[in-house]
Amino acid sequence: MLLHVWQLPKELEREINLFVYRYNSQRHHEAIGNMIPDNVYYGQSEKILRKRKDLKKTVLERKQHNNKMSVGAEIAL
Repeated sequence: MLLHVWQLPKELEREINLFVYRYNSQRHHEAIGNMIPDNVYYGQSEKILRKRKDLKKTVLERKQHNNKMSVGAEIAL
């Protein structure tokens, strides 16, 4: 909320609402698997975890492929 002196209660209320929105809709929480609370609340966590797993698999496959390619290039030299 910063160290700010609020002139009107409405200003403070707006800032609190903005904080709660950001906290629940934009900030990843480590305690719930680095997901956004809104995603967990609305049942999207399984879909997100599946996408992450697929992405991790793809990255590992690319890394293995690149390692094979670099080893092959060293042998050719």
